[in-house]
Amino acid sequence: MATYIWSPASGRYHDQDTGRFVSNLAINQAVDSVIAQAATHLAGLTQQLQSGAITLADWQAGMAQEIKLLHTGAAALGRGGWQQMSASDWGWTGQRIKQQYQYLTNFAHDIATGKQAMDGRLIARAMMYADATRSTQKEMQRRTGMLRGNLEERNVLGAAEHCAGCLSASGMGWVPIGTLPPIGARQCRSRCRCSIITREHTRLMAA
Repeated sequence: MATYIWSPASGRYHDQDTGRFVSNLAINQAVDSVIAQAATHLAGLTQQLQSGAITLADWQAGMAQEIKLLHTGAAALGRGGWQQMSASDWGWTGQRIKQQYQYLTNFAHDIATGKQAMDGRLIARAMMYADATRSTQKEMQRRTGMLRGNLEERNVLGAAEHCAGCLSASGMGWVPIGTLPPIGARQCRSRCRCSIITREHTRLMAA
């Protein structure tokens, strides 16, 4: 299994064995693999709730634990590893986790009141919490670019069926950093497979 090491100088990961930079595609595939495993775990947890094997409170606690693990790991990956995480980065990550906890509280309330049916839609909704991790990783990558002083960003389409928002963002090309709508806030929501890459200099500076 390949080992990726963060290069502070370049702001990218490189393969420890080959010394080559790790492609954005490889990073995305690694994230997708983790998300798929987490989604399976969340589905299993929700099936236990459906069968009555665990209580709603136990289910919510298990979901919250998985959410925290996923988002802290995603943030660290987007930042360049655990050692790169600053107090500010942890605060940023904490706010995102807090938001997910609020969504989860609403979800649990819907289950308790019968608004959310105990059918296949319940499992599908639970699995979306794993997909939401991708947004944290992508937005931390973007934040890292900003902290490095990068001035431009560009949307890169992933391997998925793209919403109008993602197609529009990609059509904009290179724009001032912070211009593009965040990944996860477009029509495709947590299903988004796009990436936002950043670069140091603007077209004006390069001219």
